[in-house]
Amino acid sequence: MKKRMLTLASALALMLSLLTTAHAADVTLTVKTPETIPRAGEEFTVTVDISGNPGLCAAQLVLEYDRDAVDCKNVWTETVLEKMLAVTNGAAEEGAIVAAASTEPARKDGPMAAFVFVAKVDLTGYSFKLNVARLTGADSEQIPFTVEGAELNVLDHTVKTTPTKPTKPSKPSTPSKPTAQEQPTQPDPQPQKGGAATPETAEDATETGFTDVPPTFWGAKWITEAAKRGLFKGTPDGRFNPDAPISRADYVLVLHRMAGEPEPQGAAPFSDVPEDAYYADAVAWAYEKGYVNGKGDGFAPTDSLTRQEAMKILFGYAGGQSGGELLLTGVYDSGFTDSGEIAAWAKPAMYWAYYKSIISGTSATTLSPTATATRAQLAKILVGYQDMKN
Repeated sequence: MKKRMLTLASALALMLSLLTTAHAADVTLTVKTPETIPRAGEEFTVTVDISGNPGLCAAQLVLEYDRDAVDCKNVWTETVLEKMLAVTNGAAEEGAIVAAASTEPARKDGPMAAFVFVAKVDLTGYSFKLNVARLTGADSEQIPFTVEGAELNVLDHTVKTTPTKPTKPSKPSTPSKPTAQEQPTQPDPQPQKGGAATPETAEDATETGFTDVPPTFWGAKWITEAAKRGLFKGTPDGRFNPDAPISRADYVLVLHRMAGEPEPQGAAPFSDVPEDAYYADAVAWAYEKGYVNGKGDGFAPTDSLTRQEAMKILFGYAGGQSGGELLLTGVYDSGFTDSGEIAAWAKPAMYWAYYKSIISGTSATTLSPTATATRAQLAKILVGYQDMKN
């Protein structure tokens, strides 16, 4: 007898894996864009609709868009998925993501998700792609489908596209629907191999950036913003070392700056943190606040940080209180293929950071908790954290 009732965790796991079993179905996903083409600064909404729905228990949609032309401001589930447990991220590396799962199949036709964009330039047409789209039914099988209104980039599916006809520009009147989640930030790319961490100096970054951070570098805007806010500083010769790991001392130093450089009540109680070290006050402050503890026989100030260690410290700085992400622990455990690598002491922090869109993973299914955190990644993460709080 087929098992028809799925747990939320197994439903999302099915959604995030490519199941190859197919069955006959006439299912169509339609990417719908406004008839009028937006000008710079105008907001517009794109929806993904389904027809011929045989009954969905899980769905994942990743709408790829041109970041030079538009910004994604909001994402939410619509009628078909509204009763499912859902996770959204408007600015993941792959595109704007909607992932939803339920124990009961949704059999409606109609809109599945809505994506709100703002044009950064005057558009001449629309350029969207379903970079990944997966539908799973209550019988544990993947549902085949065709796509209209956009290209589809996934194997073993028939694709048909219909172009959108441009018309004269006019301002669309599309209200933004509120969402329970924080507004997303851009994701961290896969950690890159770098050299040894370089202690920071008092040299300020120039207005245009650093000699080793060209404008085309993925993290250039966050590095520039982090420098403008006084969080990160470079070397005397104008370098940032974006792909280098950050040391424990320098990471605490950055958080100390973010807190306004408060005076600690005493010295750091670690034999490997000299009182005259440039990071001594920062380590003493972080220890007093309970954000950091010792490592080995001391503090190990020059050791690099993993992504999970960095998020554990930031979680403590943010108050260390879990929220809505607790409801999604089972979903995240099954959805991320490397969730088993997350240390027990770091899991609340990692899932808090993902839920708040402070981190977005190194791919759609990985968080890379044990990978070394780079200076560029943390510039992006900390700017995103500050923007979330403001």
